[in-house]
Amino acid sequence: SQVAMAMGNYGLTLEEEQQLLKSEGKEFREGEGPEVEDLDAWSGFFLHAESVNGNQEKCSFVAADGYFETSRVAVETALTLRFDRERLQYRGGVLTPSVA
Repeated sequence: SQVAMAMGNYGLTLEEEQQLLKSEGKEFREGEGPEVEDLDAWSGFFLHAESVNGNQEKCSFVAADGYFETSRVAVETALTLRFDRERLQYRGGVLTPSVA
């Protein structure tokens, strides 16, 4: 019988990927990371949502590396809640993506 193995990027096992990154000087500990000038990664997001009533929304965007986008979205959310809260359509706590 075959055993399922955890796979990383490049079709390698996680252990092989860790060894590759370490050999290239790209293995980072928590709180560390590459220099900004060395980053060339990007993320693409594509969304098509449809409600039970048939309403549809579509959006897509291409953005920087996930680390940058996570922090950017967190800061933009905080700024929106601080300065534009009264302009938000919904009041309350956390909204699910289908409501937001």
